[in-house]
Amino acid sequence: MKAVVSGNGKSIEYLFEREAATAILGFEYDSLDRVQSNGVFLREAVNLFGQDSPTPPPWNFVAHSMGTLVTRSAIEQPGPSALPGPSGRAIFLCGPHLGSGVIDNLQGRNLLGDLLSILTTNGFMDFRNRD
Repeated sequence: MKAVVSGNGKSIEYLFEREAATAILGFEYDSLDRVQSNGVFLREAVNLFGQDSPTPPPWNFVAHSMGTLVTRSAIEQPGPSALPGPSGRAIFLCGPHLGSGVIDNLQGRNLLGDLLSILTTNGFMDFRNRD
């Protein structure tokens, strides 16, 4: 069984000690890149990792937070793939699958303009000409 995990070395050792995994692929993604782009990269990494096998191995995915969106994107892409495989599983921990209130509030905002407005209104900055 193969697993994709992101985490500390202890969780990886735990899986190997209990023979819960025969190989582990840790996948780090660029959090500033689009989720879909990272999903493509994850899919490519998994397919590359299992390309020597005559049949795609089953994969188990363990993902947290934004990693759940990246993993979900990789799994949901159309086309043949080893994701997650016939007996594979995907475990998503604390994923924002329904969106994020913080991000919703920031959409379309001019954060620099808001910050300057707050600083000038409260007297922390002054833009008057001193001449």
